[in-house]
Amino acid sequence: MARPSAGRTKRRPPLRKPGRKTAARAGRAGDIPHSSSWRTMGADSDTLDTSRHTLLVVEPQQQTQWCWAAVSNSMSHYYDAGSAWTQCGIANAELGQTGCCGNGSSLGCNQPWYLDLALTRVGRLQSVTVGTLPFATLQALTSTFAPPCARQSWAGGGGHFVAIVWCFVVPSPSAAEGSGTATNRVSISDPWYGDSVVDYSTFVSGYMGTGTWTHSYLTQP
Repeated sequence: MARPSAGRTKRRPPLRKPGRKTAARAGRAGDIPHSSSWRTMGADSDTLDTSRHTLLVVEPQQQTQWCWAAVSNSMSHYYDAGSAWTQCGIANAELGQTGCCGNGSSLGCNQPWYLDLALTRVGRLQSVTVGTLPFATLQALTSTFAPPCARQSWAGGGGHFVAIVWCFVVPSPSAAEGSGTATNRVSISDPWYGDSVVDYSTFVSGYMGTGTWTHSYLTQP
């Protein structure tokens, strides 16, 4: 299908929620810390239900506009621990540059871009669609270790890419009495804001206060 024009993403000013741990993401622009390793598909965990959690952790984006590079690079290493791709290498290839690994903050390198093209570049795009994915679809994808990605559009303009790495249902406190409503929740790995758990309905509309889920990206080994 045709690449959606709204897939191009642009960073908004940082927003921090009260009580959120921010030390690991204290850097801005070119000094955002870079993880040298990824938790890969099927990795063990002592604290998470691995039947549902993909264990993907999206690395911090190295430049203010590189959420697309961080997500695609992390997805490449998630499916292939030996991947040679890097954020700056993806930026060079996608933006037609040669100096992004030495000067990633330059105007020609620190640019918003399309996640579907970046995922295609690293060989991990299965499909892209306009709109959200049903919670049941997220359950099926994460339980088979195929985490999808999403584009969030900010109310003030621009957008941001993240990965959905886990989903689960929180029973109602009154479930034992046979009443109440369960809550669907998703775990998000975000290259700028870090990892968080939010209600599915909030991720659809209200992520980080103003985000709206506009595009969905299925990935593949």
